[in-house]
Amino acid sequence: MRLIAALALACLLVVPARAEVVSVPLPGASEPTQTFLWEAKAGKKVLIMIPGGEGHLGLAPGRTSLGGFYGSVLGPLAESTLTSGTTHVVVFDSPYALPVGTTYPVSRAGADHLARIESVVRFYRARFGKPVWLMGHSNGAVSVAEFIRRNPDLVDGAIFSSSRSGVQVAPSVSFPVLFLHHQLDGCAGADPRSDLRLIDQLRAAGKRNVSFVWLRGGSPEQKSPCASGYHMFFGAEADAFKAIDAFITAYD
Repeated sequence: MRLIAALALACLLVVPARAEVVSVPLPGASEPTQTFLWEAKAGKKVLIMIPGGEGHLGLAPGRTSLGGFYGSVLGPLAESTLTSGTTHVVVFDSPYALPVGTTYPVSRAGADHLARIESVVRFYRARFGKPVWLMGHSNGAVSVAEFIRRNPDLVDGAIFSSSRSGVQVAPSVSFPVLFLHHQLDGCAGADPRSDLRLIDQLRAAGKRNVSFVWLRGGSPEQKSPCASGYHMFFGAEADAFKAIDAFITAYD
């Protein structure tokens, strides 16, 4: 009976992270940027994730859940039952589609897009008073790279996952950087060799707080290789969020 009571009490004490859509205004814009927030109970930093693809999720106020890649890889970072639970997680939603391009998604360098990222970074830094990290997945990695090239002082760390080939980071960037790829990623636009060469360049220039993690588990899906399966860490979600959590908390 004591064991049952103890388990019941533990269940009551485990409170899931608060989840909601938060609208972030952009001065001069006709519409705000919608973001999805998982608010950690004991947050020490904020991770803002910029999605890949065309970057438009269609978030709307009132929504309290977000599944797929976001819920399985990012949500756990705010849950103390699965990770350290010390990261407030924000998913950025572009109000319009960002063309993917053929060789490089130049839409990710657009003035309005980068201004929206800046407004979201400043909004959540003010809201929580914590360091702000950026994470970009696939095409979203280009958004992060373009943003930190212009605003390195607004960012405290960066994570590039399944990043689009062509991403560049200057050795002068002082904050920690993580690259995360699946070993069997079949998306032609996300060649990990590009990031491995970049890491070699960064280390040769003296940067030490940079790391590369291979994911090896999971499985493919019968869908586009750039929108499913290994590219989206399908079946390897726990390995992904544990790697991200370990890297971020190492710099608490």
